[in-house]
Amino acid sequence: MDKKIRFNKGQRIIAFIISLVFLFLSIPNLNVLATDKEFDNGSNVKIEKITNIQSHNLYKLCKVWGFVKYYHPKIATEDINWDYELFRIMPIVLNTKDDKELNKVLYEWINKFGDVKIFAQNESTEGEIYLSPDTSWIESREFLGDDLSNLLVKISKCDRNYEKHRYVEINPNLGNANFKSENSYSNMNYADSGYRLLALFRFWNMVDYFFPYRDIMDEDWDEVLKKFIPRILEGNDEKSYKLSMVKVSKYIQDSHVFHGDQKGMLYKYFGEYISPIKIDLIENKVVITNVNKDIDSNTKVKNGDIVLKIDNKDIFQLMKEKEEYISFSNSKNNFSKLSSYLLRSNKKEVEFEIERNGEIFKEKLQYTDDYSKTEVKEKSHKFIDNNIGYICPGSLKINEIHDVMKKFKDTKGLIIDLRYYPLDFIVYTLGAYLMPKAEPFTNITVASLKNPGEFRALPESLTVGYNNPDYYKGKVTILLNGESQSRPEFTAMALRCAPNSVIIGSDSVGADGDIIWMRLPGGLNISMTGIGIYYPDGRQTQKIGIKPDIRVTPTINGIKEGRDELLEKAIEVISQSKK
Repeated sequence: MDKKIRFNKGQRIIAFIISLVFLFLSIPNLNVLATDKEFDNGSNVKIEKITNIQSHNLYKLCKVWGFVKYYHPKIATEDINWDYELFRIMPIVLNTKDDKELNKVLYEWINKFGDVKIFAQNESTEGEIYLSPDTSWIESREFLGDDLSNLLVKISKCDRNYEKHRYVEINPNLGNANFKSENSYSNMNYADSGYRLLALFRFWNMVDYFFPYRDIMDEDWDEVLKKFIPRILEGNDEKSYKLSMVKVSKYIQDSHVFHGDQKGMLYKYFGEYISPIKIDLIENKVVITNVNKDIDSNTKVKNGDIVLKIDNKDIFQLMKEKEEYISFSNSKNNFSKLSSYLLRSNKKEVEFEIERNGEIFKEKLQYTDDYSKTEVKEKSHKFIDNNIGYICPGSLKINEIHDVMKKFKDTKGLIIDLRYYPLDFIVYTLGAYLMPKAEPFTNITVASLKNPGEFRALPESLTVGYNNPDYYKGKVTILLNGESQSRPEFTAMALRCAPNSVIIGSDSVGADGDIIWMRLPGGLNISMTGIGIYYPDGRQTQKIGIKPDIRVTPTINGIKEGRDELLEKAIEVISQSKK
């Protein structure tokens, strides 16, 4: 059978991020109050060596500043530059000596923005609550004192029935947050303590109020904040600042976390060039699974070779170093994303130490910055053994589906290869041919402006298919593996509702739901998942992934022999099925 060529999904993701960076560059910065220019040239906050008291004070300031930003109607609707208000209060906060004084300072600061009216109803009455705001701390008089606690509780109950918020919008079509009005301060002074803290505060609160999976993070999000307040102040250059923000983003445990950098520093730091090979972790060894001759036509490495070192560094040590910068939904299923970092370099020629059949040798591989050479080469569809239809979503266009299914109408079975990221959104179009009736396949949770931090399910589960007595009657096999992330996972959830369907392979990544981008100072952009994806019965998919019905993983011998063992299993399952 033909050996399919699959390219590293991580490499394609990197190319996608690059395009997004240029997209962000084309979006104008929207300063919410153009007349407030006091801190345009710097925050005037300089912290040489932070004390424990100052760190504690900044922790409390971050929480209060973020809560008021998203809950106070005047901050939401009036021309108040909330970033610059942070810079105004920060020096005072840094100089307070105890909690009593700090609580008084914060109370007087927030109170000056005017009184708020308590409103009877902010919550929606539709949809089950999957995640409630984590705002119980505002009721703690021990933490805030009586006056500040009472004020924040009152703000939590005020009227937020406004259609637009100054700093965040909810996408009416998707239900995720949009932070497009945030100022990216692309010309910030990287030694400026105030702007560094602003970045951390902004990011921390965006996650706290608009990340749908806040409740399943392993580490307490408050403890992460406490840990990174002193860390973000370490260093005075672009590299130290941006790498600190990259490291804090790891803690949300979301494989949808990517980093866009308008200035390109991160791109250069992690490597501008990509490798001609693809690797996977098989039988506890790093194995070459594909060699892209379009990038390096002369290389002697082969599929099944074991990678021992890259540029004289042990591959497993290199993995540990790279993991420090990467957010994984599932630490046990992280190699797809990790491999894209392992195979990046700032050199056009990289030396690999390889083991083949017990012999060790070195080979220099040619790298490239031409991402077009990693594009999917598989055809959108083909026949296998004349009676099996194979579909590659990575190159399948939505307007092809009718003709493809017409060709495959009388086949014994279908193979839908979701190891590829679908080129188009095919869930409903392809699903309509596979279902005899509408089937619920997911509950989606969406963010809230009325009650920030809350995620409610849409009133009804999403369904796929319709009443169709002429649906496809053959066996439907769906291939998944550790590269299947987001759209492949969503597609698999839907298509596995087809009668006589089966998923073959290994656990998917566990990162589903449309991503949102957070604009941060210094031209830094960080993404995360913006909506929650669950099964209709409420089971989570984030961090767990889609589980196969038949578990099959590649073997080193299979790779050496040029076999696609998942595809072989799908053919076997179809051949043994009854139609």
